[in-house]
Parts: sequence; C-alpha cells; structure tokens
Amino acid sequence: MRVLIVINNISAIGGTERVTTHVANLLVKKGFSVDILSIHQPTSSTFFTIDSSIGQLSLYPHEISLFKSLIPASFKLYSIAKKYDVTIFSDTQMSLLSGLVALLSKTKVIAWEHFNSTIVTRFGSRWFGRKIAARLSDLVVVLTKQDQENWQAKYWLKNPVKVIPNPSSIKIKEKAVDEIRTSTVISVGRYTDQKGFDLLVQSWAAIDENIRQSWHLKIIGPNGSAKPSLMQQIKKLGLNNVKLADTCADMVTEYNNADIYVMSSRYEGFGLTLIEAMSSGLPVVAFDCPMGPGEIIDEQYGIIVEQENISALSEALSQLITDKELRENLSKQALLRAKDFSEQTIANVWKPTLINLIEKN
Repeated sequence: MRVLIVINNISAIGGTERVTTHVANLLVKKGFSVDILSIHQPTSSTFFTIDSSIGQLSLYPHEISLFKSLIPASFKLYSIAKKYDVTIFSDTQMSLLSGLVALLSKTKVIAWEHFNSTIVTRFGSRWFGRKIAARLSDLVVVLTKQDQENWQAKYWLKNPVKVIPNPSSIKIKEKAVDEIRTSTVISVGRYTDQKGFDLLVQSWAAIDENIRQSWHLKIIGPNGSAKPSLMQQIKKLGLNNVKLADTCADMVTEYNNADIYVMSSRYEGFGLTLIEAMSSGLPVVAFDCPMGPGEIIDEQYGIIVEQENISALSEALSQLITDKELRENLSKQALLRAKDFSEQTIANVWKPTLINLIEKN
C-alpha cells in the first residue's frame, strides 16, 4: 500500500516536520510504502532523520505562494498523487492543493490537523484549507477530542473526524524518578508569545526565594520573536537562575537531567513536549490551555492549573520543588500515562485507519 505525505517543506525545523517524519518512519515499519512530497524543499538534507526507504519529492526548489501558485501546483501534485493509495496532507493549509487529487483520482485523501483549529486568521490559507478539507477529504485527523468537537461543530463535514494523538519519540523509562537529578525545572518550545514563557518567568519569580534559590529554570527552543523581551524580563527581575537555551538535538539527555517539566502555553495544538517529558518520568505541571494539556494530564497524571494563572503556577511549582513524595508519585503517574502515546500504540491506530480507508469503496 502506497502512502504519499504532502507537507510544505520537510527540511524545515518545526513540530509539524518532526511529527510528520516520525509517523512516516512508523508507517514504514508497519509495512507501508511511504514517500514525502514537499511543496518546496531547498535542500535534500533534513534536521529530522528519515528512513532510507522513504522517497523525498518536491514540486519546487524554492518557496512559493500557495495562493499565487495554486493552479499549477495543484496540477503538479495531482500528476504525482494519483499513483498512491492514500495522500495525507500534513497540515490543513496543504489542503488548498487537494482539490484535483480528491475529485479526479482514486487515492484516498486525509487532512491532518497539527494545530489548534480555534486559532485561525480569517481568509488566511489555513482558514480556506480547513474549509476545503472538511468537504473534500475522506478523513480529517486531529490530535485531541477537544479539537474533534470543534471541527464537528464548526465545519460542514462530509466525512468523519478521527482523533490520533502524536506519538512520543522517547522510549518510556521503566523506573520513576526517585531522587533529585540537577535541581532543574525545564520547559521546551519556540520563543513565541504562544508558549507563554513570559508567564512562566513571572511565576518563577513569584516563588519564595528560599525555595528556588538552589533550583534552576531552563527554557529550551528555537529562536523566536519573544526571546529578546524575555531576556529583558529576566534581567529586570534579577533572575540569575533562569537560562534560555537554543534548540537541542539531544532532548533525551535534557529530559533525563531535569527534575520537573512545566508547560506555560497560552494555547497548544497538542503538547508533544509534555508527552516526551512524561515518557522520561518527569512530574509535569501545565496551564489548562486549549488544546491538549488538560486531556493529557487528565487531573491524575500531573498538575493542571487555571490558564494563565501566574500565582497558581507558582504555587504548583513550589509544591513540586519542596515535596519529594509528590514528585515521585507524579513521576510514576507520568510513566503510566505515557504508554497511551507510545510509538507502538499510535502506530497501531494509524495502520488500521489507513487500511480501512483504502479498502472502503
């Protein structure tokens, strides 16, 4: 069975590229023949490792405007996609190009939503893409139940919406963390307003100095527009135990060296780093933002606090820092929950989903 995954640029460094690569590799292990097609791909090298059996194709060697190149790009894509059993549009923005494939070929079409569908720019490419996906796709795949409900309520759907969470690429630890590693609280994500690192820094500053003086807060992620103001905020608050780190290729080591994971996002599409931290046995605390963290933590697998409530986040972090028994208990709970997002678990959802779709008349 041949599967084509369409993405904007697989050589880019981002969450969509990371998960797309991961799932493509898992599908190969499950016996599918998989190719990845980028709308544009300026280089053949990729940041994330792609299985050697996966072919890499591209429509253009340079970046294009989806709107301006919609017709020629759609014809180019159709000529390729019609040879596959399933075409997965990785990001509903890509569904702008799905018209000819869905209407003129026998290939089954999946629109794969990677983001929070309540966050959208009206009349933007993703706004149009979601509307097209709702009408032309044989299946829409979303990451959370909350997003599934939003799609069902908001869009005029022709076919079902299925929840398939992202898999964790980190092997689940066998043993809970029962001792302090480096007295480090970590958070991971791009330096943007969405990730709420400014709220996290305020929460960190609100912790009693006697409690946090021997601990460190480490934020890891690609550079973004919010980083300069974040650096100024840290300096203004006089926090010498907060470190802003760049993207790390070895996140396993980062998780293994940390003691607590915190997610301070204003909104999420899912919350993959939360799952990765839990797979490493880290006790986790997060804002109950839309969408993902609340479903993942589910009140019993970590600490979930009111969205953007700085004092509540500060109190939760203080509690985790000072209560070893709580940390150990939540470490055990994290490992238990992480099994629901393991590679094998998620691959075993994707495989029958694709097979049933292909066999459906």
